[in-house]
Amino acid sequence: MLPTITLFTKSISTYYLVMLLGYCAMGALMHRRRGRYGLSAWQAASFTTALMVSGVLGCKVLYVLQNLAEVRTHGLTAGGFSFFGAVFLIPPLMAAFGLALGLHPARSLDAAAPCVALMIAMMRVGCFLNGCCGGWVTGWGFRWPTQAMESVGDFAILSWLLAVEDRGGRGLYPRFLVSYGAMRFCIEFLRDTEKAYLRLSDGQWCALAAVLIGAWALQRGRRRDKPADEITTLEDRRNAGSAQKTQ
Repeated sequence: MLPTITLFTKSISTYYLVMLLGYCAMGALMHRRRGRYGLSAWQAASFTTALMVSGVLGCKVLYVLQNLAEVRTHGLTAGGFSFFGAVFLIPPLMAAFGLALGLHPARSLDAAAPCVALMIAMMRVGCFLNGCCGGWVTGWGFRWPTQAMESVGDFAILSWLLAVEDRGGRGLYPRFLVSYGAMRFCIEFLRDTEKAYLRLSDGQWCALAAVLIGAWALQRGRRRDKPADEITTLEDRRNAGSAQKTQ
């Protein structure tokens, strides 16, 4: 583990250094994709910054809610984040911010989804370096590298979302919720976290909520699009019938 590095005699937290790198990586990714969403370079940078602020705020809010007793005793500190807070708070905040840039809320979340996956992947690298969020220690002294395992999964989700986007697919954020939630639910079994409620951790309950919300949003989107397809098909048939009668 490497929780800090020394630069010019100054100790720097690798966790927050990786957070900064993640922000820069999100900015680069958003800049490369800005044309797809009709954003200028300045708007893409603003979108990235708003996404970062929303994510940090969400992480902190959920952490406080999950650790109220500790916060009341020791006060609010810079450390302590719960990633699912970002996952759940980003949609309403970024949907609202997207409107200011002229983006439909669904398009705003499409733009945000790959960036969120990238940022979480980077932050898990920070967790690994910091030595937090680790897995259970086995009988022979091996600790499951759950941070690295999740980071690999997050990068895989990122690649999948970008592939769907390149094919013109929509509903990227619901897809992220389902895939990320399913992965986190499985990895949480290996994490050194308290399994209090029905032998599931807080993270697993959040993961289940993410899967259910994402699946509901995907199904809702399909139902909304289906009638339009049926109407188009019906109109095509009527037009074809009229053409046959004319002939």
